[in-house]
Parts: sequence; C-alpha cells; structure tokens
Amino acid sequence: MLTTISIVRTAISGSLPPELFGNLGRLNGFYAKMAELKGTLPSTLGDARALKELDLRGQLGGPGRGISGSIPPSIAELRLEELRLEGNSFSGTIPTGMSQDFLVCVLASRDSPTEGSEFACPLPADLPSKCGNVVCSAPSPSRLPPPPAASLSPPPIPLGVPPPPPPPTPPTPPIP
Repeated sequence: MLTTISIVRTAISGSLPPELFGNLGRLNGFYAKMAELKGTLPSTLGDARALKELDLRGQLGGPGRGISGSIPPSIAELRLEELRLEGNSFSGTIPTGMSQDFLVCVLASRDSPTEGSEFACPLPADLPSKCGNVVCSAPSPSRLPPPPAASLSPPPIPLGVPPPPPPPTPPTPPIP
C-alpha cells in the first residue's frame, strides 16, 4: 500500500489532481519540494486522514507562480506534524482549527514573510504557535480601488462659514 509520495526536485509539473488525496487514505507523507507544481490545493486534501507530512515548499518559477489560491479548510481535518508551504503564492485566509501537533509549520519564508503568499487579516486566533513568522496583509496596492481623480479647481468654500478676515492694513505714518 502506498504511504509516501516524493517528487522532490523533479520536472513533474501541473496541478495536483483531486483524486490524489481522496484515493490514498493511507498516505502519510507527500513531498514535492522544488517541483514545478501550479494551480490550487484540492479540497480533497482533508480526505488523506493518515497524512502527517505535507511539503510543497519552493515551487520553481519564483513569486507569483507555484501553488496559489487559498489553503482549503479541509486541511484542519488533518493531524499534520509537518506543513511546509513557503515559496508559493497562497492568498486568502488561513483555515481555523489547524492541528496543534506540529513539529514543523512554515507557511511563509523565514527570510521574507511577506514575499509570495498574501494571507488575509486577521490571522486565526488558534493558529498554532509553531506556524510563527506568518504575516497578514491588507489588499496590495494593485487590489485597492484607484484614488479619486485630481482636480485643479480650488476647494469649495463650505456654506455657513464666514470667510476669513482680511489681513490688517499697516498704520499710516503721520504727515510732518
């Protein structure tokens, strides 16, 4: 019975098929560090009940590539001991109720926690302490609405407010 899959440093590319985790109930280790995976994590990830180690770090291609989308809520159904997702382009919220049994949990790069994945604020209150070094971010500038158009006309004077008094005139010197 298949219990471990390792495609570390291979040229295997593409998306993870949903059937992978749904049909391998005894899978306890999935290692795909530095492969060429892309797409999203399938929602069936939680079906791999025996899974203890999931290592998807460092997908080749740099920031904006690799595995993207949100981490499926079904990950909270697993009793993972090791979770490594850094070096991908995840977004959205981190599921609540994740395992507190982690020996290793890295969701973002230790050197640059804001590079790659952009997790939405707020982070779950029950995020395991072993998953430290995770930051959340407000929408990036590219996702914010554009600022209002600049206007060259003077600002309007509010109604009901008297205009400011004129500056005082200098006193006239006496005539000799």
